[in-house]
Amino acid sequence: MKLTVYNYEWADLLILIGFLIPIVIYDIKEKKIPDIFVFLGAGILLLKRLIIDTAYIPAILIDTAAAFIIIAAIWFFTKGKIGLGDAKLSAFIAMAIGLFGWFVALFVASLSGLLFALASIKLKKAGFRDPLPFAPFLGFGCVVSILVKNSIFSFITGLVPA
Repeated sequence: MKLTVYNYEWADLLILIGFLIPIVIYDIKEKKIPDIFVFLGAGILLLKRLIIDTAYIPAILIDTAAAFIIIAAIWFFTKGKIGLGDAKLSAFIAMAIGLFGWFVALFVASLSGLLFALASIKLKKAGFRDPLPFAPFLGFGCVVSILVKNSIFSFITGLVPA
């Protein structure tokens, strides 16, 4: 029997959180996400999944690619206003918690980032055009998603008649 929390394996969560913490700290300090943390975390998670959960590999790869493509498209259409490091981090998060969980994380990250930016501007701590690292908000959204994803999914599926 696998030890899970909200349908996540503890090992997956430890890998994710273990790499999210240094990514968030680095992004706050340097305003960029180092590829080594993202690729190493994703590589370890994928290797673990290849050894233990091989039946889910196609779905995991599709989730990972979809998250990357969505953020990379935003990067492309906004001419680099969001970094490609955020796209890579999004792919890693989707690999760990699935595409639905990633969408929840992205929504929470966007909302919390917007509220933080507006508060910073109002308090004159930042200007409208000042760059804002997004990894801390993605990390926060990821944690919230892990905690509430099943409740949201149950609510949504409960609205749809069988």
